[in-house]
Amino acid sequence: MARWRGRWNGLESRRDVGEVLMVCAMGFEAEALPSKYRSVVCGVGFQNAARVAAEAILRYRPSAVVSVGTCGALDPGLELGRVLCASRILSTVGDFECVALQAECGVLYSQDRVAVTVAEKAALRARGASMVDMEAGVIARECAKAGIPFGALKAVSDVAGEDLPVDFNRYRRADGGFKNARIAIAGIMKIAALIRLQQQAKFATKRLGEAVENAIANIT
Repeated sequence: MARWRGRWNGLESRRDVGEVLMVCAMGFEAEALPSKYRSVVCGVGFQNAARVAAEAILRYRPSAVVSVGTCGALDPGLELGRVLCASRILSTVGDFECVALQAECGVLYSQDRVAVTVAEKAALRARGASMVDMEAGVIARECAKAGIPFGALKAVSDVAGEDLPVDFNRYRRADGGFKNARIAIAGIMKIAALIRLQQQAKFATKRLGEAVENAIANIT
């Protein structure tokens, strides 16, 4: 079930100011946002993001939707915590133009898998993208169907020259979410690296929360 300081379909939402809807993959990403903004948590991956985005658009009828969360860097020049907006999305479900936000811009590649290795990140970089995520492509598609402006604001939680400690793609549920207990077991010998990755994600979301108000000022 979603939560919105009340409950609805497993989505987490906070309602107060503005008509822009923030869609986050993870609860800790939504928690980093200023509480005055409406937000929903969709879960990881294309299946979850598409379903929740469609439901949230129908329920809230927002003036715009922004995919807000962490990303992997594909550009070696992007450091941990760097906040960027997507100028364009390249994805396995289509390519989409984005609303310009008040932030440094880059091309976002969106796919339904974790970019785990330096080699995979380099291959995606060769397609012309500077960052990668797992939800924005299908959220953009749902917005295009509804005729609603879409933007994406992302903060780097792992850099281009960094392999992730575990192949998270091996531990996903049928809906695309992660089997966290299986990941913990698989990473038992890499616990320090997993903790470091978690700390990086927390740092990135903190930077994201600090940047979001200015970034979306032109569409609120």
